[in-house]
Amino acid sequence: MKNFILLIAILSLGGCASAVGRHQQLQAHLSSPVNCLSADNDIAQLENEKASSGEKFLNGLASLLPSSALLNIVTGEYVSRVAIASGKFNRSVEERINDIEESCDGAVLASN
Repeated sequence: MKNFILLIAILSLGGCASAVGRHQQLQAHLSSPVNCLSADNDIAQLENEKASSGEKFLNGLASLLPSSALLNIVTGEYVSRVAIASGKFNRSVEERINDIEESCDGAVLASN
């Protein structure tokens, strides 16, 4: 049982170590103006940024386990991990994709 807990702790800390980096990258996308010339590429990149179910699970675990939560608070990753685990991160990605599609209307070819 001790080994199982250790394995879960290692996976939750190491499996999604770039939570803050991913969050910052998304914020950069959200704050940049829509460019219809690169809309297809932007949408594809945003689709790749979405968190998988496994990432959501690991980030949720890392934000719930007391030792992981404390470490994440100290390192500044707690808010990013909760956003990924709760689906807020993916909703932000979807909103940005919708903004690009609406702004570029017919210019977005590959995503439709």
